[in-house]
Amino acid sequence: MSDTQVDYVDTQDHVVGTGSLATVQSTFQPHRWFFVFIYNDAGEILMLHRSEVHETSPNCWDVSCEGPVTAGEDYPSAARRTLEAQLGIPAETVPLRPFAKIPAGLDNSKRFIQLYTCGPLNGPFSPATEEFAQLAFARPEDVDALVESSPGEAAECLRIAWRFRSKLAAQLANPGKIVEAPAPVQATTTVPVPIASGPPPYVPRPSAPVPKGAGMAGTAVATHGIPAMADSGGASTAEAPSQAASGLQFSVGMIGGAVLLLFKFGAFFLKFAKVWLSML
Repeated sequence: MSDTQVDYVDTQDHVVGTGSLATVQSTFQPHRWFFVFIYNDAGEILMLHRSEVHETSPNCWDVSCEGPVTAGEDYPSAARRTLEAQLGIPAETVPLRPFAKIPAGLDNSKRFIQLYTCGPLNGPFSPATEEFAQLAFARPEDVDALVESSPGEAAECLRIAWRFRSKLAAQLANPGKIVEAPAPVQATTTVPVPIASGPPPYVPRPSAPVPKGAGMAGTAVATHGIPAMADSGGASTAEAPSQAASGLQFSVGMIGGAVLLLFKFGAFFLKFAKVWLSML
């Protein structure tokens, strides 16, 4: 594959030249790639297990099909050609639907990657290479668990593609509709791969239900992000400023009285001193 001729492109994915895949990748020239997720009637995704002889990510689970767009090809033509060559799916029968496009720089090899769904296809499939040891359909939640808990068993392509899991889910939920691609992302080569440990990206966490009786005394309920004070039988928050002002006025009055008393005592002492001095 390293001798395969591919187009390299500019930051807007416009072709600017042609070179071998090995040269383009070693010089970090942006080029084109594709990922395909094949799904069956049950909404399960076809996963390929790479064999130990695979050039990259051996012994790892991968997307259904992936590869470079060769020189002079467009994305769908490359996907159909590879699906037929790798899995024996006749190119003219491939129901491809784009659901996302990854800008160059999101992975470490400067690729523009077009993501497709393909299906429903239930098989059988005919892998034409020894690089794939096993094929299996998996539920999306099983892939979630793989990417989250065992990222070392997921190929780099799968980890990258699974960042767009919500787009894939939307496409699987409505296969007749083409999901819009995400907004462009500024190119960078610093995005870490694999995905950090944690909840799979783009999977919304269910919000915690409000407890029964929330809002009653003793229960704090958030309102626009500001928690209400619990009713403790004391003064309300509205009374607090007036109480603070009253305390301040009392303190100022005490200090003023002490100063006045000290001034009067000083004046009396001076008068007494003058009388005492006149008697000497």
